[in-house]
Amino acid sequence: MTLIIRVLRRTVVIGLLAVSVVSVQLAAAQSAPSPAAAAAAADKYLWLEDQHAPAAVAWAKARRDAAMAELSSKPEFPVVLGELRERLAESAPFPTLFLLGDHFVRLTRDADHPAGLLQTAPKTAGHVPPQWRTVLDVGVLNRAEGANYSLSGVGMFDFPDRCLPPAFNRCLLAFSPGGSSSLELREFDLKTGHFVADGFRTPANRSITAWLNADTLLIAHSLYGSPALPSNFPAVVRIWKRGQPLADAKPLFQAPPTTSLVEVNAFGDGAARRGVLKVIEDYSTIDYQLIDQQGGLSKIDLPQKVKYVGRVALSYPFLSVQLAAAATLGGKPYPAETIVAYDVRPEVKGPQKYRPIFAPGANTYVSDSPEGTGAGVAFVESRDLKKTLVVARPTRKGWEVRPVLSAPPGVALSILKPDGVTSSLLVKQEGFLVPASVSMVGAGGETVQIEAGKPILDASNFRVGIRSARSKDGTLVDYYLVSPRRPRPGPVPTLMSGYGSFGVDFDPDYFSSGLGRGMASWLSRGGAYAAAAIRGGGERGEAWHLAGVGLNKQTSFDDFIAVGEDLVSSGFTTPAHLGAFGRSGGGLLTAAMAAERPDLFGAIYVGVPVTDVGALSTSGSGIIKGQKSEFGDWDDPAALRVILSYSPYQNLRAGIHYPPILIMTSTEDNQVGPGQARKFAARLEDVGAKPLLIEEPQGGHGVPDQVRQPELVAAETVFFIDALMK
Repeated sequence: MTLIIRVLRRTVVIGLLAVSVVSVQLAAAQSAPSPAAAAAAADKYLWLEDQHAPAAVAWAKARRDAAMAELSSKPEFPVVLGELRERLAESAPFPTLFLLGDHFVRLTRDADHPAGLLQTAPKTAGHVPPQWRTVLDVGVLNRAEGANYSLSGVGMFDFPDRCLPPAFNRCLLAFSPGGSSSLELREFDLKTGHFVADGFRTPANRSITAWLNADTLLIAHSLYGSPALPSNFPAVVRIWKRGQPLADAKPLFQAPPTTSLVEVNAFGDGAARRGVLKVIEDYSTIDYQLIDQQGGLSKIDLPQKVKYVGRVALSYPFLSVQLAAAATLGGKPYPAETIVAYDVRPEVKGPQKYRPIFAPGANTYVSDSPEGTGAGVAFVESRDLKKTLVVARPTRKGWEVRPVLSAPPGVALSILKPDGVTSSLLVKQEGFLVPASVSMVGAGGETVQIEAGKPILDASNFRVGIRSARSKDGTLVDYYLVSPRRPRPGPVPTLMSGYGSFGVDFDPDYFSSGLGRGMASWLSRGGAYAAAAIRGGGERGEAWHLAGVGLNKQTSFDDFIAVGEDLVSSGFTTPAHLGAFGRSGGGLLTAAMAAERPDLFGAIYVGVPVTDVGALSTSGSGIIKGQKSEFGDWDDPAALRVILSYSPYQNLRAGIHYPPILIMTSTEDNQVGPGQARKFAARLEDVGAKPLLIEEPQGGHGVPDQVRQPELVAAETVFFIDALMK
């Protein structure tokens, strides 16, 4: 989940009397507890929020053992676990791939190598498959060092940003101990397959880095008492020279304490290479600065309201963003959702610094953030949940934009993070019934497949459709429905999922998220699956996102309920055969379903969730602390009342019949924290329900890992089979 924290803008008060009055008011405010803090203080389960407290861990372990004993005793458990292991042996999870300069990089995992193999191959021409060479076996490293490292998840998402151009052989590998979001960085040479002697290295921490040159890193870290933001992320960006102790790295910038997050990127090569500093106030309010080779800062004059937490498409000399609100740039007005390029070269002045790239038309949206390549910018256009890859390149007359690749309904297109220098890029396609594949797309649109996954299910037995439901306020909400072509008589057992937060598109995937390979076991038994594109997500642009945030958060839940009711009213299924599952922001969604509509669902899965929204500022739950812009300002009494009206933890009631509820978390989840799941389970027990809580010691926010923890995926799957397919 992406970090968001709202910043409080302060007004400069002129005059000694005014200053003294403000100081008194601030002092009073600081001495008095906030409404949310006061509410938390009265919470009898506050002690469960302490992530590693022995009493809280022991409490959770007792419930974990009981839950696993119950689920593993079901007759279907050994059968489903066997199916999972067989599918993993036949077809490992699809690897993570990147194109860096003249070579590919691949992280692959299977049952024999659950920690992963890091591999490289020369970039191939024509249809010759890459010849992979293993440069690091993470399992061997773990055994040699007595560690529990992983390179998956957050550690690999922005891998190209941590490799040094133009050769891209020197990379900062980000190791996640036990699935934690705190990462240990180690400089590695992809060409030799060895860690660099006396290279850059940090202990595990919340760090953000970028190469300024071969011997210099830009870094923000949370070590040695360095100042931190309320989000627990670092507040200070430093310049770190090779051979210098990290503690001695020179500070370049310190963010004020009201900031959500600071990030650094870099682009260009040689003397022209520049760093980009992003000061993130909230989810869409960003300030940008340019960092030169000496560490000097200069403002980048872009609007503050931009999408995707200020992610930028870097293609030197252009820095491109997508506007979250209408803006005037260089004297010209641009509507919201426009992708705009900014020229960082100092010799380019005034209005010439801004060039519009693309403005979506009616009912057309850009899925996820644009990406920079050596040829320009690439992005995925979405219309009625159908995806098209679009590439744009700068010309003397402006940007030339053209579609190069389209996917059928129910198949997602995503750009794998490019290096910003190479003209070609890698594009991934996958659908609910279409195995993942990755192709290299050249600057001219030519396409060569690089990797293809194996099918694990006979797709001819199923169909994928796109349907719509009418929400409480009359808005139509689209959803995918994967269903049997020849269903058995009667209601179809159906699982529903959604996300509806942070402007994230809820795209199709091939048995990799949600229940993973467990979904194949569900479908093969005659089940169906619905994926709802509810408000709060980004399926219809920023307006769709904003319609489901803050004081409008209930709209997300209303949309999900509408989809469930549509499945029931159409005769497709019944509440007794309808299940809901979600993780992270989707965990909040399904926890809300348990509180608001327990009558609509026969079983509910709540994964790594937020459940007590009003306590986010006091729960010690890592980066979730400051997400006021998404969920509402819990320090505003009026807003807190709205938050508490939908916060699941506060809305469980005695005397209500709750369906079976399974809650999954990890002790090492320092992104949301296990406390929110523990408290929700405790409160359900209070009101007479019998929830199942599984808190794994390892796994972090990505728990469960279907390669390392197939028994947990089997438990999730059997939970639904037992509850909905009897």
